[in-house]
Amino acid sequence: MTQPTLWDAVSIRHYPLPLKVEDRRRLFAEWMALNREAVERMESWALWLSATGGYVCVDHLFNKLRFETSIDVKGVPFEDDQGKPHKYRVNNNDRALFGRWLLGRHPGMPVHVRRSMFDGGER
Repeated sequence: MTQPTLWDAVSIRHYPLPLKVEDRRRLFAEWMALNREAVERMESWALWLSATGGYVCVDHLFNKLRFETSIDVKGVPFEDDQGKPHKYRVNNNDRALFGRWLLGRHPGMPVHVRRSMFDGGER
């Protein structure tokens, strides 16, 4: 008997490539739910930075997570419109979603967010 994998545990969604803004938002929400430990750690760092008077750089939070922890950050499995499997991981463009998520949870937090495709309109 084979061991179950992440691919078995999740119903696979289909998204055409390149991913559209709304598809990225949905996958990001799934990524957040799948990686609660990582999200909680980055949020706590952001709160600490904010409390010490510093500004919060989302890129720094992701790099700190990557290089200073052993947290296993999982990708969200999906298939493209050809049926080819992929895993969604937050990339440099999608990090803007995390910054906006922080601002939504902590209004007034000094998070530097740049204009991105998530500010409205497809790009």
